[in-house]
Amino acid sequence: MVLPAAAREVAATLSGTPIEGVPDLLGSAPDAEPPWVAVAFMPAVGLDEVDVPLPVDGVRLLGGAVAEALTGLHEAGVVYGAVAPDGVWLTARRPLLPALDACRPYEGPPLGTRLSAAPAGYLAPEVLSGGPPTPASDVFALGVLMAYTGLGRLPFGDGPPPELAYRAARTAPDLAGLPDDLAGPVARALSPVPAERPTARELARTPALAGSSVDGNWLPGRIVAALAARAQDVHALEGAPDEPAPTRAATGSMAPAQATGTLALRSAPTPPQTRPEPPSTARRVVLARMLSGAAGAVLGGGAVLGWTEAREDTADPEGASGPTRPGRGRAVAGLPPAALWRYDDPTGRTKLVPVSGAGRALVLQGQTARGLDLRSGKPVWEVQELKGTAPAWQVSGQRALLYTFDGLVVCALRDGRKEWVDSAYERGLAEDSLEVVNVLGVHRDTAWILLGKRFDLERGDLHLAAFDFVRREERWRAPVPDGFGGSATLLSGSGGTLVLEGKDGSALSSDEDLETATKRFAGFDRATGKHRWTRSFDDVEPRSPTAADGSGRLFAAGLGDLRAKDLTTGRQVWGERVLGGAGPLVLDRGTVYVVDGSEVSAHDARTGHRRWQQYLPRSMSGDGVGSMTVSASGRLLLVPTPEEVTAFDTRSGELVWQLSPVGLEPHDPFQLTVVPDAVLVGQPSAVIAVPTT
Repeated sequence: MVLPAAAREVAATLSGTPIEGVPDLLGSAPDAEPPWVAVAFMPAVGLDEVDVPLPVDGVRLLGGAVAEALTGLHEAGVVYGAVAPDGVWLTARRPLLPALDACRPYEGPPLGTRLSAAPAGYLAPEVLSGGPPTPASDVFALGVLMAYTGLGRLPFGDGPPPELAYRAARTAPDLAGLPDDLAGPVARALSPVPAERPTARELARTPALAGSSVDGNWLPGRIVAALAARAQDVHALEGAPDEPAPTRAATGSMAPAQATGTLALRSAPTPPQTRPEPPSTARRVVLARMLSGAAGAVLGGGAVLGWTEAREDTADPEGASGPTRPGRGRAVAGLPPAALWRYDDPTGRTKLVPVSGAGRALVLQGQTARGLDLRSGKPVWEVQELKGTAPAWQVSGQRALLYTFDGLVVCALRDGRKEWVDSAYERGLAEDSLEVVNVLGVHRDTAWILLGKRFDLERGDLHLAAFDFVRREERWRAPVPDGFGGSATLLSGSGGTLVLEGKDGSALSSDEDLETATKRFAGFDRATGKHRWTRSFDDVEPRSPTAADGSGRLFAAGLGDLRAKDLTTGRQVWGERVLGGAGPLVLDRGTVYVVDGSEVSAHDARTGHRRWQQYLPRSMSGDGVGSMTVSASGRLLLVPTPEEVTAFDTRSGELVWQLSPVGLEPHDPFQLTVVPDAVLVGQPSAVIAVPTT
């Protein structure tokens, strides 16, 4: 099986340490591309294929054997992270923990390699809340597994990860129906406090589980027959690597056995009479189906999808929702898709910018811009000596415009090659006592630049200039009206009018003045730079989130209101009540999305009509929600907070998934940048790429 980076050290650790209940390692190549490990094959039936509840003796045998296997892994310094029905297989000799590609070292792994491959219902509350998997979380998952196999249901019920984490941390598990001697150790394994759980060794020695030897004929004949049929499947593949292979053994006619200690395969709706050959199931699919474990994980995430190796022929579980990717496994409602890669910055200075192209994404680290490979997350080039608060912009032809101490630089996104450096533009302003304050925005081959006097940017003269970086010359320059200050921003560069936004800086001499200030907006003809109008609104305060479209319409969120105003006439177009103090908003494809503390809502940009409204997983103040964004496909609204990123369906408002990366200290809200087919989720210390298709 192919190994993720986190499992390479595990393979090296286990290669010389055989562990009972874990596949024997036959060989590995951790430095190959891709890295791989070979394990001894043993015919097996996944526990997820077996009907539950099981007879009590079967639960005891299963729990004791899995606890013993976990003991060996934990003592070797390895966390399994995949204790769940599809991460436990039944063999003729004993239960087996096959998902070695889900394992990782427990003590001191590299930042970002702590993974978990169990479904949300099997994750401990500390993992669901963003913590790393540990031996104690493996014990919790085993407690869930024993409750599930003994009762036929999960001890904390079903639901999205935030609800499961709440129940597991604050409510007692429902174990009604388990014998008292078994319910006691299961309840201790399900303690919300990791330190109060028994170790795997202590659990294996519990009288309810200890002494339940699994050696010998511990399975009924029906499952033994299924195991023999699977061995025959592999034998049939030898010598015909590309021919269609038989399916798994027909088990639909096997009725659940009633004898104590027996296990029965799950019944199928229509028992097949023969073992048909699928039209396109090749050798690699059958082998992957038999040998692979619950692999692919969300890098740094708290929960992932199971069975991520070649599963093209497996349908999503009934009722599952959320984005899916062919061959990447089942989509589980509320769980994020497997991350593509993670890039770590030990200096803690990484900032995302909306610049990508040619298979690269741009990140800033202090005064350095780095181009990351979108397939691997590895940095492939860098440009140093950046200047200003917004030094990087997307331009046409898969290039980037960088503002550096050398001047304006255009470079190719693929390799960072500088196409030209123009310092003459900045030097040529010296005679006017002006300097480049910042690059405000870029569209195609034009950059809009704010110019100001060197020593008084708040009160001195400001100019807005359009610079053609193909001809490398200034197209026009226009004075900016009073009251904008050096922090002025370009609110909209689309349509025929450029909209400049800034605070009323005419009298900002005290905190009181700042509290009573209003936002000001100025419109300039995009082709000529002619000043068209200046506007301010009493109900649009300096901290009011705003957005503007190409038609000259302003959208602003305030206390309890979302409003649309016509900047040309100054009139209000519509107003809509929202709960609490409105937070960030984003305008995309004719829809305005706004967060108002406990809810996120979508409104028609033309009428203000509320299309949908949905609760956030947890209430947040306006400062607790970062800049929202919409995926490249337009299907997901992504809402970042310091703890997680939540994806909503833009059409219905339904929660699709929630991502809580582990290994990152809570900081400001996560930064988001949309790239083709993915979103980059960042904090100053790391960036992960999450697919959005």
